[in-house]
Amino acid sequence: MSGLTARVQLVSNALILLGDKPIASLTEDTTGALLGANLFENTYLTMLQDHRWRFAVKQQLLAKLSIKPITKYNYAFQLPADYLYGFKGSERQFEIYGNEVHANSPTFTMDYIQRIQEDLLPAYFAKALEYNLSAQFAVPITGDEKKGLYYQKIFMDSIRKAKVIDSQQYPEVPVQDSPYTQIRF
Repeated sequence: MSGLTARVQLVSNALILLGDKPIASLTEDTTGALLGANLFENTYLTMLQDHRWRFAVKQQLLAKLSIKPITKYNYAFQLPADYLYGFKGSERQFEIYGNEVHANSPTFTMDYIQRIQEDLLPAYFAKALEYNLSAQFAVPITGDEKKGLYYQKIFMDSIRKAKVIDSQQYPEVPVQDSPYTQIRF
């Protein structure tokens, strides 16, 4: 399944939850397709940026740019095309300017959240996204504000569960012996 096909499926599932008809394309002449075409991308990106999702973490050596930056740093690096936000760099001191990272090291590796294709989403995140879309589509599709609030509550519950599941994707770090933590009586 391609990213676009998965996007249509996610929007279609959100519409089905509201009792609407499924769609086959975001270009259809229906309210559901119009909502999906206009609200999906920002909703999806907002959810990806809301949490440090383990499934969306990527580490990459950034491409060094040939021009020296005019900032206090010696080197500039190009942010990747799939970059949403960075949370760790190979240098302690760095700054982001537009689509560049400036640092004083001639190489720079960044850990960041990437924009991944919808067909690669884990089920726990995809389901939360469907509920989020249902909450946003509820009033325009059904005219019922209570349905919007109902799906908003379900979304909040599902996103909490998704964060718990996702947080368990980190490997366990064993407790290490340290002379500073050993106490003798």
